Amino acid sequence: MKLLVMLILTIGLAGCVTTEQVDQMVAHSKPATPEERRIIVNYVRNTFKDPYSIRDAQISYFFDNTPRGGRAGCLSLNAKNSFGAYIGVKYTSIVIDNGRVVRSLQDAPGCFMIVNSGIKFQKFPELEAL
Repeated sequence: MKLLVMLILTIGLAGCVTTEQVDQMVAHSKPATPEERRIIVNYVRNTFKDPYSIRDAQISYFFDNTPRGGRAGCLSLNAKNSFGAYIGVKYTSIVIDNGRVVRSLQDAPGCFMIVNSGIKFQKFPELEAL
């Protein structure tokens, strides 16, 4: 039984990113391009519950999303939920590939990893001006 549990844990952890890989991504990250920022603004406008309530918006530097493809980064922002209350600052991961957002996840573990590795953030006033 212990062997089975260890096997399952080993397989489950095989897809994880190591600390060294995260440090490399952060070291090679660059500010999001104007085009990436535009893509994100359009995505947020069309998918968030109340995009017009966004405040305290920031965008991390972006990095190559190896091996999945595209470029990835995180948003840090505060917005209203379905009940009209502000939820506090949350991180949302964003992956852009071929000119569109292909993945997005609120409270993504990857965002916490890159934040803890010291990735840089910039203000994102375009999201606050929707």
